[in-house]
Amino acid sequence: MIAQLRGEVENKTDKINGLEEQLGKSRVEVKDLESQLSEDRASIADLKAALDDKEEAIVKLLDNNEKLRDDISDLEQSLKVNQDANNASQEVALDQEGKITDLIKALDKATSDHSTATGGIDKLQSRHDALTDKLRHVEELNGALRDQVNDGLHQNDMLLKDL
Repeated sequence: MIAQLRGEVENKTDKINGLEEQLGKSRVEVKDLESQLSEDRASIADLKAALDDKEEAIVKLLDNNEKLRDDISDLEQSLKVNQDANNASQEVALDQEGKITDLIKALDKATSDHSTATGGIDKLQSRHDALTDKLRHVEELNGALRDQVNDGLHQNDMLLKDL
């Protein structure tokens, strides 16, 4: 019986040793799992922080997108206003070009009329000069005739006195 008890004690000791060995392995595994859990928690915390950063960046990007949309809208309105002003300026420019063309035509006609008038004035000046020369000549002849008439009257008076 003692041998049997010894056998049972040995069996139980072997079992206890096996269980202690398993317990040691389990403790190592638990420590490994705790270490892994700690690492995973740290990794989760890092991932949560990165996720928060990403969400914050997304919010900022959405805000920037909204501002950019507002800027684009403002630029589109400004562009429309500028295009309208440009169209109006082009209409004014075309109107001014038409007026300039009309003025150029009027200037060309005035220049032509001036040339014609200048030619006419030159002809009239030549006629005036010729008539002035003729008038001088006639006045000279008239003066000579007057002198002759005066001489003739004087001679008549003298003859009448003599008679």
